[in-house]
Amino acid sequence: MTKLSTHPLLYGDLSERVLLEIGHDVWLGFNVVILPGCHRIGTGAIVGAGSIVTKDIPPYAIAVGNPARILRYRFPEEVCAKLLASQWWTRDCQAADAAQQRLGKDIVNALIGEGAEVL
Repeated sequence: MTKLSTHPLLYGDLSERVLLEIGHDVWLGFNVVILPGCHRIGTGAIVGAGSIVTKDIPPYAIAVGNPARILRYRFPEEVCAKLLASQWWTRDCQAADAAQQRLGKDIVNALIGEGAEVL
């Protein structure tokens, strides 16, 4: 209480300071609590409302509960890998919107299909 701030970032050994990395297009539900054991929430992850996150959440995982656990992944592993490799979030909004229109609701088949270069 006698220090400039009580925030953990400003006290202790510098090597013990851990910052949280939140990937692109992450959805955190209402009242999610992220504890110091979590260092990264991967791109495209969804964390359900009221969840207590105690460890890292991989890309495109859907995690819920207390403690948060992976319920499932949003897409098959191959689709997740293609989405990450495409880095679609670095493109302008019009390009992202055009890709969304082309993919429609069938993103899995579009990305797994032979020679599909849709993003």
